[in-house]
Amino acid sequence: MLSIQNVSKKKRLNSLSFELKQGENLAIVGHNGSGKTTFLEILAGLQSYKGTIQKENFTMGVALEHTNFYPYLTALENLQLICAIRKIAVEKLWIETFQLDSFLKKPFCELSSGMKQRLNLVCAFMQNPDLILLDEPFNALDPEGIIILRTVLQKIAYEKKQSFILTGHYLLELENACSRFLFLKNGNILADASKEILLTQFSSLEDAYLYYTK
Repeated sequence: MLSIQNVSKKKRLNSLSFELKQGENLAIVGHNGSGKTTFLEILAGLQSYKGTIQKENFTMGVALEHTNFYPYLTALENLQLICAIRKIAVEKLWIETFQLDSFLKKPFCELSSGMKQRLNLVCAFMQNPDLILLDEPFNALDPEGIIILRTVLQKIAYEKKQSFILTGHYLLELENACSRFLFLKNGNILADASKEILLTQFSSLEDAYLYYTK
């Protein structure tokens, strides 16, 4: 589905190489500044890079940590604009899933941080893309929002029809959602392991994180 070969970005990423298969769900784990967001932005086509990225013909949804929405357009107008750019229809399913219905007529600038994040996630999941890139997706969500996102990710992981790549520091949520973990430090891959193998070596993802990033 996705092949990464020697992808580099000056002072940020150093010769990253790995492959992602259809239905596989990957968490990229590392401390602040390790290159996680930079890599997702490269995959999303927002940054230049050196190396090779081979993509099969698939659709992609993206929710980056600092996605720019128009502050004085409503949530619905922002959503309609993004869907028009992607040439897809607005689906009520994802609006209802993330319980955004009653906030659609509010200007984006008046939404709480949590509701802004829910809108970001709705845009990413709209029309069920083959690959979903989620940068710090649990940030700003209240407990209800976290439960909703957790449920969505677990359903996708179970069905194995879509793939997603997550970054973040909510390690327990990443451990529950993902089947594979890639550890980054200073732009270098320190380890790349399946959950099954990782949890035979460590008691939790948190323990593995502390070991690889020390």
